[in-house]
Amino acid sequence: DHCFLCDASDTLMHTFFDEATPPMKVVYVDGPTTAENIAKLLLTRIVRALPSGHAIDAVRVRVYETEKTYAEVEQSL
Repeated sequence: DHCFLCDASDTLMHTFFDEATPPMKVVYVDGPTTAENIAKLLLTRIVRALPSGHAIDAVRVRVYETEKTYAEVEQSL
């Protein structure tokens, strides 16, 4: 809840967050934090968290960049 999403390879931001006072809540991810990558990350986490024996046929994730633009990914199960 309410944290910075940061590319794990971004050493400049790593230093900034490490030295921040007060400390900031940060989640590091592998790769750039584009809407497309965030949608893929969320899709993967949602699919992995589904209980066995679920009756879900597909999962779709949409991440909005603006009111009208978004990235969307879907996975059939």
